[in-house]
Amino acid sequence: MSSCEFFRVLERLSLGEKPFVVVSVTTNSGHFRDVVVDGRPLLSKLSGEIMPVVEEALRSGRASKVIRDVQVEAELVYPRPSIVVVGSGMVAKALVKLASAMGWFVAAVGNGDLDEQEMQGASSYQTVSRPLSPWCQLIRLW
Repeated sequence: MSSCEFFRVLERLSLGEKPFVVVSVTTNSGHFRDVVVDGRPLLSKLSGEIMPVVEEALRSGRASKVIRDVQVEAELVYPRPSIVVVGSGMVAKALVKLASAMGWFVAAVGNGDLDEQEMQGASSYQTVSRPLSPWCQLIRLW
């Protein structure tokens, strides 16, 4: 598996809800990586000797061990948090800026009274020309 494919898998998993473990295995003949989700390796078959290192990473965040001249390192990764900001006022702008600075995936939905430049930091920005639902209409009237 190429590095590009590996990082695509990481990106997809980071948008999910489950934590996962990145495992790096270095031998005399080379190096490979795998990702373990729910106790299952996704990219290759890790030996049973490596899985205790993964379990330790799940408990402590990181683990490293040498097993018969093989260096195994495992790191727990939590998914990237996400937030949907609905609105286009000062609070919405501040929330988009703060969440973006914290590394969150930010989706912003506004009513068309500002542009994407004003929602700087949003990973995704969508304007709507009419309320999203009758419930939104009711909230707007209130």
